[in-house]
Amino acid sequence: MPFKAVTQKEPITEDSVINRTHPPVIVTKKTDTSVTTAFKKGTILVSGDNGVAPMAAYDAAANPQQNTVGVAVSDFDPDHGDLVEVLIHGTVTQEMLLADADQIALLVSQHPIYAI
Repeated sequence: MPFKAVTQKEPITEDSVINRTHPPVIVTKKTDTSVTTAFKKGTILVSGDNGVAPMAAYDAAANPQQNTVGVAVSDFDPDHGDLVEVLIHGTVTQEMLLADADQIALLVSQHPIYAI
Protein backbone atom coordinates (compact mmCIF):
# COMPACT_ATOMS: atom_id res chain seq x y z
CA MET A 1 0.00 0.00 0.00
CA PRO A 2 1.54 3.37 -0.99
CA PHE A 3 2.10 5.99 1.66
CA LYS A 4 2.18 9.67 0.78
CA ALA A 5 4.10 11.57 3.49
CA VAL A 6 4.13 15.03 1.89
CA THR A 7 2.63 17.52 4.32
CA GLN A 8 3.59 20.73 2.58
CA LYS A 9 4.98 21.78 -0.79
CA GLU A 10 6.97 24.93 -1.58
CA PRO A 11 6.93 25.73 -5.29
CA ILE A 12 10.25 26.87 -6.75
CA THR A 13 9.52 30.01 -8.77
CA GLU A 14 11.41 33.03 -10.07
CA ASP A 15 11.06 34.68 -6.67
CA SER A 16 12.50 31.67 -4.87
CA VAL A 17 15.47 31.93 -2.55
CA ILE A 18 16.74 28.66 -3.98
CA ASN A 19 18.85 28.88 -7.12
CA ARG A 20 18.70 25.57 -9.00
CA THR A 21 22.39 25.73 -10.03
CA HIS A 22 23.20 23.20 -7.31
CA PRO A 23 20.72 20.69 -5.84
CA PRO A 24 19.29 22.02 -2.56
CA VAL A 25 19.08 20.23 0.77
CA ILE A 26 16.13 21.54 2.75
CA VAL A 27 15.18 20.48 6.28
CA THR A 28 12.41 21.55 8.61
CA LYS A 29 13.61 23.14 11.85
CA LYS A 30 11.78 24.20 14.98
CA THR A 31 12.01 27.89 15.79
CA ASP A 32 13.33 29.11 19.12
CA THR A 33 10.76 30.05 21.75
CA SER A 34 12.10 33.63 21.61
CA VAL A 35 10.82 34.05 18.03
CA THR A 36 7.56 35.95 18.38
CA THR A 37 7.52 37.94 15.13
CA ALA A 38 7.17 36.80 11.56
CA PHE A 39 10.12 36.79 9.16
CA LYS A 40 10.43 36.48 5.39
CA LYS A 41 12.09 33.90 3.18
CA GLY A 42 15.71 34.78 2.59
CA THR A 43 16.38 35.39 6.29
CA ILE A 44 19.61 33.84 7.55
CA LEU A 45 18.89 31.69 10.60
CA VAL A 46 21.14 31.00 13.58
CA SER A 47 21.06 28.50 16.44
CA GLY A 48 19.06 29.58 19.46
CA ASP A 49 18.72 27.92 22.85
CA ASN A 50 15.75 25.80 21.77
CA GLY A 51 15.70 26.06 17.97
CA VAL A 52 16.51 28.48 15.18
CA ALA A 53 16.05 32.25 15.10
CA PRO A 54 16.69 35.08 12.62
CA MET A 55 20.28 36.31 12.57
CA ALA A 56 20.94 39.48 14.54
CA ALA A 57 23.20 42.22 13.21
CA TYR A 58 26.70 40.98 12.38
CA ASP A 59 29.34 41.87 14.97
CA ALA A 60 32.90 41.43 13.69
CA ALA A 61 34.30 41.71 17.23
CA ALA A 62 32.09 38.95 18.65
CA ASN A 63 33.95 35.87 19.80
CA PRO A 64 32.66 33.36 18.96
CA GLN A 65 30.55 34.42 16.00
CA GLN A 66 26.93 33.41 15.69
CA ASN A 67 26.45 29.85 14.51
CA THR A 68 24.41 30.03 11.31
CA VAL A 69 22.03 27.21 10.46
CA GLY A 70 20.94 28.09 6.93
CA VAL A 71 18.45 30.23 5.02
CA ALA A 72 14.66 30.31 5.41
CA VAL A 73 13.12 29.25 2.09
CA SER A 74 9.58 30.18 3.03
CA ASP A 75 7.95 32.94 5.04
CA PHE A 76 7.45 32.18 8.73
CA ASP A 77 4.54 33.31 10.90
CA PRO A 78 4.55 32.23 14.58
CA ASP A 79 0.73 32.40 14.61
CA HIS A 80 0.66 29.38 12.29
CA GLY A 81 3.17 27.08 13.98
CA ASP A 82 6.79 26.84 15.04
CA LEU A 83 8.42 25.08 12.07
CA VAL A 84 10.34 26.67 9.21
CA GLU A 85 11.90 25.18 6.06
CA VAL A 86 15.65 25.82 5.99
CA LEU A 87 18.14 25.47 3.13
CA ILE A 88 21.24 23.92 4.69
CA HIS A 89 23.14 23.04 1.51
CA GLY A 90 22.89 24.35 -2.03
CA THR A 91 22.80 27.65 -3.87
CA VAL A 92 20.78 30.74 -3.03
CA THR A 93 19.89 33.74 -5.14
CA GLN A 94 21.95 36.47 -3.50
CA GLU A 95 19.49 39.30 -4.18
CA MET A 96 16.77 37.31 -2.37
CA LEU A 97 18.82 37.15 0.85
CA LEU A 98 17.65 39.56 3.53
CA ALA A 99 21.15 40.15 4.85
CA ASP A 100 24.16 42.39 4.42
CA ALA A 101 27.46 41.32 2.84
CA ASP A 102 29.05 40.45 6.21
CA GLN A 103 26.14 38.20 7.20
CA ILE A 104 26.26 36.45 3.81
CA ALA A 105 30.04 35.96 4.14
CA LEU A 106 29.56 34.38 7.58
CA LEU A 107 26.86 32.06 6.22
CA VAL A 108 28.91 30.79 3.28
CA SER A 109 32.01 30.38 5.47
CA GLN A 110 30.10 28.08 7.84
CA HIS A 111 28.03 26.02 5.36
CA PRO A 112 28.19 24.51 1.88
CA ILE A 113 25.81 27.24 0.68
CA TYR A 114 26.74 29.36 -2.31
CA ALA A 115 25.26 32.81 -2.92
CA ILE A 116 25.13 33.78 -6.60
